[in-house]
Amino acid sequence: MLTPGVFLRVGDNTLKLVSTNLANTEADLIKGQRDGLCTFDADQRQVRVLRGEATVQDNDQQVKVKDGCELDLNQTGRLKAAKFDKTAYEASDLYRFSDLRSSYLAEANVDMARQYYAGGPGWYGRGWYWDPWFWSYT
Repeated sequence: MLTPGVFLRVGDNTLKLVSTNLANTEADLIKGQRDGLCTFDADQRQVRVLRGEATVQDNDQQVKVKDGCELDLNQTGRLKAAKFDKTAYEASDLYRFSDLRSSYLAEANVDMARQYYAGGPGWYGRGWYWDPWFWSYT
């Protein structure tokens, strides 16, 4: 979890967190690729946006990449995003794992919200709570 409600799921030894500032979190992609709402592929030097948008800074150029578009950082001259077929990326293992994990987290949130709302036993105010039924914090 980066900031409240924002998750970043990555493979092993693939990311270096540069800044943990809540208003300007920054991470360096070291190797491999990551799927989610955006796909960052360090090996191919590409950024793909499955949903939403991303702002990509490459030296002196800044490009906004919107839903269903990709940016190839290998291109020469002015960087420009182009459309791509996002259904192929939504079939990847990490994307499917992230989607399933998000579903489980949503269920766990609802489960714990009942106790949080009611001020039930074990409730101490805002924060992360262990949900033994989902084997995770929520």
